[in-house]
Amino acid sequence: MLVHAGVLPRRDEQLERLAPWLSRTLATAPAHHRQVLRAYGNWSVLRRARLRADRTRFTAASARNARLKVSTALTFLRWLDTTDLTLERARQAHVDTWIEDGGLNRRLLGDFLTWASRRGLAQKLSVAAITPSGPDLSMTEDQRWALLDRLLHDTTISVDVRTAASLLLIYGLPVTFIATLTTDNVTTSGGKHFLQVKEHRTQLPPAVAALITQAASAARTSSLVGRAVPGTPWLFPGRLAGRPISAAALCQRLRQHGIRIRRARNSALISLAEDLPAPVLSKILGISITAAIRWTRYARRDWLPFVGERAASAASRSQR
Repeated sequence: MLVHAGVLPRRDEQLERLAPWLSRTLATAPAHHRQVLRAYGNWSVLRRARLRADRTRFTAASARNARLKVSTALTFLRWLDTTDLTLERARQAHVDTWIEDGGLNRRLLGDFLTWASRRGLAQKLSVAAITPSGPDLSMTEDQRWALLDRLLHDTTISVDVRTAASLLLIYGLPVTFIATLTTDNVTTSGGKHFLQVKEHRTQLPPAVAALITQAASAARTSSLVGRAVPGTPWLFPGRLAGRPISAAALCQRLRQHGIRIRRARNSALISLAEDLPAPVLSKILGISITAAIRWTRYARRDWLPFVGERAASAASRSQR
């Protein structure tokens, strides 16, 4: 509330909550494990979280992943105590047994083991990687366009849901990004509307631009403190003063209208990957080049000739 009222500067709430959480977690840990967990939490997990926040968005999912890494390490160390083992005497067979007896979250232990090994606190141990399964591509192009057509024209659906879902179905943007869109992300030039995703501007279809304009005009927060300061920069304001809607809440709203988020996003991404090479896909959507290459592979397209032409073109320009 103080940030919204301009009394305090803005901060990354998800990131700022990590350090207090770590302190509370260390207080519950066995005394003989606190030193190693404090070093791992502060100098590895928190340090990388801060670097990520400086470089890109630090979402609720990012914070959850950071907390799980520390919690998983603590759970493993407690298990070692029950088997009369120490971190130094743990062997690969012990790690494999512990991993197999638990859920998928236990595989996050690999981060802690790598950190401990590099500092001479443990043997060189690892967690076997799981071969990722392919994405759910069960939504066809016809289904995607039919759903998009309904969202563009069905005025019985609230405008914020229609806007968010349209961006999901056209560009495959993650809901965590859509939820934090501001009016600054939408610009107008020469009568055309553009969506700013990181450093790239993408021209919006007129129907989607009209939806975004409506959503911006209708944007209201339910917070009394939030309404005390006129206007909101968020396209999808949340219930807290000065904060956008949470990704979880936006997902719930989309699902209430029959939108299966992962299927919808995958359908959009595979469609774009069929028409765009990985470097362009990465730039337009603000995703990593690794993710873009993976999607072009799913689309079974080989864009090496395109990359070669780009390199040759760049070399030709540099020689002029």
